[in-house]
Amino acid sequence: AVNPNIEFMEDEIEFGQLTLGAQGVVPISLKNSSAVEGTHYVNLQPYPEFSLSLLEERTDTVYDADYDATALQPISLQQYQLAIGGVTEAQAAPSATMGGAKTALIGATQNAAQIGTQNEDEDEESNSQVYKISVQPNYTLQLQLTYKPTDLGQHFFEFPIVAAGGGKSEGLRKVVHAEALRPRMLFSATDLNFKTKVVATGIQSVASVMELALHNA
Repeated sequence: AVNPNIEFMEDEIEFGQLTLGAQGVVPISLKNSSAVEGTHYVNLQPYPEFSLSLLEERTDTVYDADYDATALQPISLQQYQLAIGGVTEAQAAPSATMGGAKTALIGATQNAAQIGTQNEDEDEESNSQVYKISVQPNYTLQLQLTYKPTDLGQHFFEFPIVAAGGGKSEGLRKVVHAEALRPRMLFSATDLNFKTKVVATGIQSVASVMELALHNA
């Protein structure tokens, strides 16, 4: 059997110093030098100021036939725990030892709420900060790690990536370092979102107003 050999191309993942409300993006690359696809998992839930995505500005000047937009997928924490061996399927699944009539009643209830449950699962996955990464054979996958500080302080941690079963090779042991500083001038909000507005024809438009205060720190 051939095991995938995946490692970071970068020596370190360094954001440097950012002020509160700013955003830093660092490109990272995972190289698979083996002849089989490799699957790894990342859990950024302990680090809510960080998020992972495919690299938005790709450096390739030619068409990449191996590029896969699904190489990075958000998953639920339960899926992550199953993949790395944190829980078993029997623990994660509902008990199957109920009586026939009770099981039928539960099944009917579950079917009635199936659509709502699927939507909740999708929302949980998209907001979970837990990811499944698939790297094709003999390919380098380009990702980006984003840091948006909301609290003052330093971050110094090993990037939380593991293979299925929970193993981790030496080439994946890279440290993330970032520091959040207080800006000299502080806005009362770091994000002003006016959301979607509906403009009706024949009716005088109404201005949307949001208050923003500037504080000298």
